[in-house]
Amino acid sequence: MIKVIDNIVTKKEQEKIKSILLGRELPWYYLDDVSLKDNPNEQKPGLSHYFIHNTNPSDHFKYIQNLIINTFKKIKLKEVAIIQSRGFLQLPLSNNLLKGKYVDSPHIDMLEKHLVFLYYVNDSDGDTVIYKDKNLKIKKQVKPKQGRMLVFNGKYWHSGSQPTTGVRCVINTNIRI
Repeated sequence: MIKVIDNIVTKKEQEKIKSILLGRELPWYYLDDVSLKDNPNEQKPGLSHYFIHNTNPSDHFKYIQNLIINTFKKIKLKEVAIIQSRGFLQLPLSNNLLKGKYVDSPHIDMLEKHLVFLYYVNDSDGDTVIYKDKNLKIKKQVKPKQGRMLVFNGKYWHSGSQPTTGVRCVINTNIRI
């Protein structure tokens, strides 16, 4: 299952979420690599914020709650548990750092069965790539668009791509199935 849902929340809600995540209110934390912890192959730094970690919501979860509720309704999903929800912020990097590799390390978020809800906070470059299998044959490529929710089975390997012209901000929520 791969589903793209545009305008998952109203334009007003989209702008509120964007102003919070790209403003000065939300605490962001540094990551050596946005895809994988302790990744020896690549170092594509970014920032993260946990909205839900170990089932505990942060004070800022209330700002993104409608994203998740509306997605549950759209895909007709009931009685679910949110495993974690994180914001990621990537800044454009110089080609010297990227060494021509714009696609981040392919990965799965976790081994347990889950869905991925990936919300795009703003328009940007830096597509999300979903692969058919571990051999990394591309199944689908999705462009970041403000208000867009990408839903897919967490068993799929996937990767983001580095932005080249502005920031790329997403909210990645993992749902137990």
